[in-house]
Amino acid sequence: GQLDNRPVIFSLEFASVQSLGRSVDTSNCRNIAYAAGEGEDADRTVMKYYKEDSEPSGIARREVWLDCGNLPVVESDTETSLQTEALHRLEDYTEDDEISFEASGLSSFTYGTDYDLGDLVTVRSRKLGLTVDRRISKIEEVYSVSDHSLKITVGKSTTQFERRIKRFLKNS
Repeated sequence: GQLDNRPVIFSLEFASVQSLGRSVDTSNCRNIAYAAGEGEDADRTVMKYYKEDSEPSGIARREVWLDCGNLPVVESDTETSLQTEALHRLEDYTEDDEISFEASGLSSFTYGTDYDLGDLVTVRSRKLGLTVDRRISKIEEVYSVSDHSLKITVGKSTTQFERRIKRFLKNS
């Protein structure tokens, strides 16, 4: 998925990983936004937007209310401005899919040379039916008397994390 560095593949099958775990948190995931613009009560414009091609329904439907009352209308009409803002804010409401693993000392890849924090790597597990390209978001170096190991986490988007901090600071 990237062309800057040589491909790095972490896999139990290739002996580059000792243990692999995955956690998926959907508690923050939303796929439909009700965006409310300027006005009050019946005079307030409320529009519904969703990311998918078709509107989610049933148990797959996860809604959020977005107050866009102080949104400056920068385009020709309120509806277009609301749509732009709603779709942008829906990006903050995605599931967190995080994969953690311990890099093997037998790996042909070297930390700091072949991969580093923020690099795009491939994680593969036939047992989990998983092959994904993700950025390294966290690396823990663990030193003991007889060993040195790396615990690597991929998956959480740093831009999403930064947007959450900015949103928190804005609301404080």
